Amino acid sequence: MKRETDFDETKEIFDFEVLEDIVTDDGVKKKNLVVFSGNRQRIRSLQSIFGRAGYPLTGITAIPFALQNYFRTRLLEPDAPYFAVTHICQETSDIYCFSRAGMVLARSLRTGALNLIGELDENPEIAQFFLPGDEPEASASISPQVQEISERLVSKIIRTGDYCAQHYTGNTPITHYYFLAETGMFGPFMDLAKK
Repeated sequence: MKRETDFDETKEIFDFEVLEDIVTDDGVKKKNLVVFSGNRQRIRSLQSIFGRAGYPLTGITAIPFALQNYFRTRLLEPDAPYFAVTHICQETSDIYCFSRAGMVLARSLRTGALNLIGELDENPEIAQFFLPGDEPEASASISPQVQEISERLVSKIIRTGDYCAQHYTGNTPITHYYFLAETGMFGPFMDLAKK
């Protein structure tokens, strides 16, 4: 797998997990894997920060794998065999498609919360870093630009679910979509996503 991806062993760590053995439609046996890499310097930096605070790290879990752990341990039990979680960050959004066994697909988009806030055009100071719970309130009116961005993001989330169904779920559609973010601050996007 390392040979098939851009991977620099001096700068990144590489790991994988075998989810299950599968047989393709033409009878070929394959392994369904989750493959991931992480920046060594970033990991060392996190270890240093937590160590100085008196909490030495014994491991680091990326968001998609933390979510996967919730589903595997049945802390969260979606009412569907396949489902998607969209994690909306400030500048990006990540779509993770899951089966009950684990993650089957991850996709990152360059559209984030700052693109979905209605007042961003009128009040650029909103684009500063904010902590959960401190987010600005979005106005009831929506600019055409934010409406377009919201529609495009919803479309990409649905297309990712469709792609996952065609390639990873045996054409079982993804019918449940969940969102991880302070979604209350970008109501127009959530209104479109509910449809």
